Amino acid sequence: MDNTDTLILVVEDEREQREIIVSLLLASSYQVISADCVEQAIVMLKDHPVDVIFSDWKLGKLSGIDLLNYVKNPNTKKLTHQHGFIIATAHGTISHAV
Repeated sequence: MDNTDTLILVVEDEREQREIIVSLLLASSYQVISADCVEQAIVMLKDHPVDVIFSDWKLGKLSGIDLLNYVKNPNTKKLTHQHGFIIATAHGTISHAV
């Protein structure tokens, strides 16, 4: 499988976790950019037509859900490319997962 044309935005506020995720994706030949907060991710989305967003759930002031809502909002959707969205967390509950 050729992943070299797939651009993934990793959004993770913990530097070590972000670096691990980015390294694993790069090792699988994906193109990767990263952000440490939702605000930085939004700026990057305006400049980079990413294919997938991989975001942590808890990111400080704003969450991965806030980023998802921004991307899916009909008023801002025209600013971003169509892409998949994955949210991961180590602090989940059943109500967050369902």
